[in-house]
Amino acid sequence: MRWKPLAGAVQWLRMWAPDADALELERCGVDARRIAADSGLGVADLRRLVPLGPQATALLPHMMEALNLDPAATPLELLRDLQRVCSFCKNKAECTCELARGSADTTYVDFCPNADTLRSLQLAMEQWPSA
Repeated sequence: MRWKPLAGAVQWLRMWAPDADALELERCGVDARRIAADSGLGVADLRRLVPLGPQATALLPHMMEALNLDPAATPLELLRDLQRVCSFCKNKAECTCELARGSADTTYVDFCPNADTLRSLQLAMEQWPSA
């Protein structure tokens, strides 16, 4: 599944540095830079992301499903950016509630930091539907 690149990097670092903080990532040195680059992240974002764990992006596939978006049809770089933004989102409780209510497809623009990107992706999918 396409969620693996970002989650895989986080899981690897958490396995080797369970309480990963800036100091632990510094000890990883070159490996941390390589993992960040392979994941399409900067080391600073990776440092902020690791303590959040792989579950930090758990709501994104549900949001994409609510918006009739196919992650498999989403360019990998765009998907990684959506994951990064979702990871740092402070509105997860609202997102969870709206997804549970079944109203996220109409309300996401009010709380989702990925709203503009997701809407652009929707418009692109409508204009160029996959065969």
